[in-house]
Amino acid sequence: MIKHLSYKWLLVLLLVFSNSAIYSQVIRCGTVEFEAERRQQLQGMQTDEEFETWLSEKITEKRALEAQGLIINGVYQIPVVVHVVHNGEAVGTGTNISYAAIQSQIDVLNEDFRRILGTPGWNNHPDGADTEIEFCLARRKPDGTAFANGEDGVNRINRNTAGFTAPPYAQTYINGTIKPYCTVTQGWDPGKYMNFWSMNLGNGLLGYAQFPTSVIGGMGCGAQSGNTDGVVMLYSSIGKSAVTGFPAPYNEGRTATHEIGHWLGLRHIWGDALNCTGDDFCNDTPMTSQSNAGCPVGTNTCTTTPIDAPDMIENYMDYTYDACMNIFTKDQKMRMRTVLENSPIRASLIRSD
Repeated sequence: MIKHLSYKWLLVLLLVFSNSAIYSQVIRCGTVEFEAERRQQLQGMQTDEEFETWLSEKITEKRALEAQGLIINGVYQIPVVVHVVHNGEAVGTGTNISYAAIQSQIDVLNEDFRRILGTPGWNNHPDGADTEIEFCLARRKPDGTAFANGEDGVNRINRNTAGFTAPPYAQTYINGTIKPYCTVTQGWDPGKYMNFWSMNLGNGLLGYAQFPTSVIGGMGCGAQSGNTDGVVMLYSSIGKSAVTGFPAPYNEGRTATHEIGHWLGLRHIWGDALNCTGDDFCNDTPMTSQSNAGCPVGTNTCTTTPIDAPDMIENYMDYTYDACMNIFTKDQKMRMRTVLENSPIRASLIRSD
């Protein structure tokens, strides 16, 4: 099934209501909004058309080489540093989340990206894929020394000591102040670490990511883009509920799975356009009219296509509840691995020491 091509991103903000006060009004993902703001701020930043043209060519090249047996695929490991921005609480309290919570989030990522049998990341869908991408907490700080207190890959930041304003934090403040503090002042190079921020986000936002770049367009702004590269998460959406005790329905670590999907080049499955006009550039994700909330099994929002397939509500790139999600597809795997092998900053991560 070939989807109708639509290259312009629309800002799609989904407001859903939950029984829990902490999730009384939720914006599932803020990546599209973040990218729109970056385009306004950075002159010469690549367009969606440029990126998709570049990525399509790279995917075509990769498929051709694989068909000739000239590519031996393997597992890529991405080193992660988690910046825990807290308000001075004791470790394991409030925004200063525990190391166990952080480790459980890494476990979720690996279960989901590796499609591990016997875990919530497993599915038996014929298009389901083990992406062969893994995540591990970094073992060395930028100066080569070990992490303190046996907390590999964790950078705890007391916002009072750092001079940050009181939370909750808006995207503008995070991108202009908190991120550069970590990447520039502290030296957490996004070419060596996947920067992962945990903090108290404002306006009901669960998380957002920075989309990758291609080698065409926007490269004059590479340094600025690098300063803000990574993923940002609401602290209470991180990790497994069995470890954290955080309330449903966004408490099983799938916000991070979703945002890292964006960070590796995936679009939302409805293509960020309504009424079945969008494209996520993956032919094995059925056409979808809009985002889905909850876990509406069997829903089908696009019925005019030649193959009348239900919406893939279980896909990590929809807006459904954490417990509903369990699939990346083969085409999504191809996009993410091609980005990881070719995109600036991303490609250096798989060679990071």
